[in-house]
Amino acid sequence: MKAAIILCFPDSTHRLYGWHLSTNATSNIKSPDFTKPFQKLLYNHYNVPQWYERWDALLDKFKLHDNAWAATTYEQRFHWAETFLKTHFFGGMSTTQRCESINSYIKRFLNCKIPLCDFIRHVDIAQRNIRESERHDDFINYYTELAYPTDATLIGYLR
Repeated sequence: MKAAIILCFPDSTHRLYGWHLSTNATSNIKSPDFTKPFQKLLYNHYNVPQWYERWDALLDKFKLHDNAWAATTYEQRFHWAETFLKTHFFGGMSTTQRCESINSYIKRFLNCKIPLCDFIRHVDIAQRNIRESERHDDFINYYTELAYPTDATLIGYLR
């Protein structure tokens, strides 16, 4: 895909999927404490020196200086880390995260030995759970008032 993007859109930036990187991090680095700080490097907007400091600290903490996956991931940092991508235009899209997270969610309800009639029922249950969650979120968003901070010093400056 990368070669096709370069060929068809030579001035574009190829962005790697955050969901895939997080999944690969979990499967390649067997520490449950690794994923959260790695996701911060993936999604947060650090200045460049901060990002490098945090990457080095992550390698030190989990002893990954000789890890092949970490080395390859580091080489590709300009294609996945928000710190390096924040100056590029992506039309408001960051990944196919929604589609892939739905697939991941539905896979939890399935296995290869399930009969077809049960498969359909399980997918239906998964879809209902997703829709109910979205309805709940819509309700909360519609009926919740935003609380704006009213710092007295800020109000003093505005007068």
